[in-house]
Amino acid sequence: VLSPGMKIATACTAGMISALVSGPAELVMIQQQRFGTSLGATFSSLVSQRGLGIMGKGLSLAAGRDGLYTCFVLGTTQVITQHVQDNFGLTPGQAFTCGGLTSGLGAAVFTHPFDTMKTKVQGNALEPVQASNAETFRQIWKEGGLGGFYKGFSARGIRLTAAMFILNGTKTKMEELLDDYKSRNGQPMGTMGI
Repeated sequence: VLSPGMKIATACTAGMISALVSGPAELVMIQQQRFGTSLGATFSSLVSQRGLGIMGKGLSLAAGRDGLYTCFVLGTTQVITQHVQDNFGLTPGQAFTCGGLTSGLGAAVFTHPFDTMKTKVQGNALEPVQASNAETFRQIWKEGGLGGFYKGFSARGIRLTAAMFILNGTKTKMEELLDDYKSRNGQPMGTMGI
């Protein structure tokens, strides 16, 4: 059995790895939104103007954001839920509410600055002058201080907090249904092809 810290670390690592897909996909999406072009045309334009390496633009910021997000979604929600249920005598529903709210708010607070910077960095992918992550940080700070990193926070915070309940609630229910199915049929899940 993994320790709570190991569960959180593995969740974070999974998110960082997932950025290898989400980072380039969001780069293309942002450019599509800017120029109103198709997926294929946008990808071709990016690569023809900047080379294949452009697909890594903003990747470190996406990895930071996605690593922290999954740290909360897959890691802290379960760890906090179990901790408050075991140590404070809460019902499973009450404990899940504490874990979900804490994790949702944590995900929103800690990932939003990464998302803000990533969007700005990827948004200028085809501009003649490319801003680095550090330059983007300084620009946001100069224009709005700490608050500049949290523009749009309310809507995203609500979405991430709601997602904690939906994702973890669905996962928990599916696990219960599979455990019930397994116990009624008396066979290990592996022999059922699952």
